[in-house]
Amino acid sequence: MDANPVAIQWPIGSESDFQGVVDLIEMRAFVWGSGGDDVAVISSLDDAVPELLDTLEEMRERMVEQIVETDDDLMLLYLEGEEIAPDLLRRVLRKATIAGEVNPVLCGSALHNRGISPLLDAIVGFLPSPVDIPPVEGVNPYTGKVVSRAADPEDSFSALVFKIASDPYVGRLAYFRVYSGKVTLGMRVLNPTRNRKERVNKLLRMFADHREEVRELGAGDI
Repeated sequence: MDANPVAIQWPIGSESDFQGVVDLIEMRAFVWGSGGDDVAVISSLDDAVPELLDTLEEMRERMVEQIVETDDDLMLLYLEGEEIAPDLLRRVLRKATIAGEVNPVLCGSALHNRGISPLLDAIVGFLPSPVDIPPVEGVNPYTGKVVSRAADPEDSFSALVFKIASDPYVGRLAYFRVYSGKVTLGMRVLNPTRNRKERVNKLLRMFADHREEVRELGAGDI
């Protein structure tokens, strides 16, 4: 499938001089300090990046054109010269992203923790949630029939183990995503690979530098 990239941000600086990004939808700047945690949100681009104003206007116009091309009603407003509100741009961009018609492009630096928060906001704002996509399908190992599971905590439990790892403190860990239903501590679940039921002795929610014990996980949890 061919990609259709839509830049919704523009960088302020580059490489070692990279300082922040401009949100082309809202036309505001995010400028990070040296530590990466402190960020200044500047609504006046005249004050923040006067040298980029012409480029930003050009890039925003290009972005708007790409977004309105995916929606007839929005295209009509654009052709009539109407100012399109940021909320409407975001709504149509999300719809087009989920449909695979466009691919939002953002920028940042993971090394210096710059641009990460807007990226996470964009993931939540534009990418599909489990309820936006069809139920996952699988094959019943006993009947051979195709069954579907919706991303619903009240549906039957189903999960996919995508990684096995060894931890010096915990032992053997199975990383899994819950696709439907919920799993609780002490619950017995079917392992179709081994054709047997296994007890869930411990549930952990993993973070970058620590883990947290939980008693229950539901659809969408990892």
